[in-house]
Amino acid sequence: MSGQPGRHGLLTVLVPTVALLLGLFSLGPMTASAQAQTGSIMGKITDDSGVGVPYANVILKGTNLGGRANAEGKFTIVKVPVGPYTLATKMMGYATVEKVIQVNANQTVMVDFKITEQAVKMGVVDVTGNIKIAIRKKDSSTKQIVTAEDLRSLPVDNYKEAIGLKAGVISQGGELHFRGGRGDEVLTIVNGIASRNPLRAEGVDLGLLAVSSSEQVLGGLDAQYGNALSGVINLTTREGGDKFGGEIRYFTDRYGEADKSFNNFERLSTGFGGPFLFPKTNYFISFEGTYTDTYLRNIATHQEHRFLDFIRLGNRQSNSAKLSSKLTFKLTPNEKLNVEIIKNRASP
Repeated sequence: MSGQPGRHGLLTVLVPTVALLLGLFSLGPMTASAQAQTGSIMGKITDDSGVGVPYANVILKGTNLGGRANAEGKFTIVKVPVGPYTLATKMMGYATVEKVIQVNANQTVMVDFKITEQAVKMGVVDVTGNIKIAIRKKDSSTKQIVTAEDLRSLPVDNYKEAIGLKAGVISQGGELHFRGGRGDEVLTIVNGIASRNPLRAEGVDLGLLAVSSSEQVLGGLDAQYGNALSGVINLTTREGGDKFGGEIRYFTDRYGEADKSFNNFERLSTGFGGPFLFPKTNYFISFEGTYTDTYLRNIATHQEHRFLDFIRLGNRQSNSAKLSSKLTFKLTPNEKLNVEIIKNRASP
């Protein structure tokens, strides 16, 4: 009775051990068989004259396998799983060649390629330039352009401050100095007509909303610009469109403070235009008024006009008004007639 339990326990230990050994013996051939299901590919890539093409690429399409030829044009791809593939060549300046191959287990497939030269075809490339920064090789002068979009986006009060931000231009004391020249050496041209005060060589002034674009010419002036020493400002004023439109701007430094911590600055700018009474005729009117007591204290009183309690218009210590009105008649699609009135007024 005592021996039976011992014999039963021995059988319990031997059965799993024998099963494990049999499993290992049967797994060995399967693993070796799975490892053997690969092959390799060898070959050479040559050109039309039979010379090997160095460092050409070969790839198995649809997989991540491939290789590169050596200096003699020979290549080898190892451990390729068994199956059919499409082998293709890739080389700059040569046409792509493809071949269908079959990779068998433990075998090497020999594949040779003969590739021909082919020009690389590229798509059309459009190159665009910005006229604002374009370099004109035939011009002896330096030109810079300020557009209406620049005047809107830049933190400036007038077009002269925008011009003063350009290279070679300094804005100081309300005057523009081009490349170190004096303020009276700058010629201002409005719509192709020179504007100059014979006494002080000053040009007319325009409001910010009246300017469409500004072109500055610095140094090396052409013959078309006379009576200018250091530079030329060529202004183009705005014209009315086919539909009525406009805008109004109001600036002030007064926010209800009781003390004299502000200069009592007020500026009202407006510009509007559109079609006129006659066909093919447009108009545009711009006004800009600036009124301020400056930074100096003053006990003098002036007549003011108040709107909405905080908008106060009227003469102060320093006052300026800029009026511009333009009437455009289109004679032909390429010709037009402009009649424009510009008036500046300033009083201390």
